[in-house]
Amino acid sequence: MYGSGSLASNAALALQLNAHSCTREQARAEGLVNEIHLKETELERPNGLWRKLESSNMEMNIARNWFGRITSFKVSASSDYILIDVPTAKQRVSRGSCCSGTF
Repeated sequence: MYGSGSLASNAALALQLNAHSCTREQARAEGLVNEIHLKETELERPNGLWRKLESSNMEMNIARNWFGRITSFKVSASSDYILIDVPTAKQRVSRGSCCSGTF
């Protein structure tokens, strides 16, 4: 019986050590989860600032593109006005306009 009691106590000791090891591992895992959560919380502010900066840049690019289209339209429109061939007084007379006589 002495031997069987020894086996039972050895088995009980092994179970205790196993349970203690599991408890220690669980505590370590919970610590890691908490640490990850803290790091996520720390990153939320910079991520928010980054999204705000990207949004601002996108709005600026949209405005720049819109302004560029408006400016190019005005330039081409104003160059159209510059390039219009306005007949001189001599050309108007030679075309038979209502004005007669020499200039």
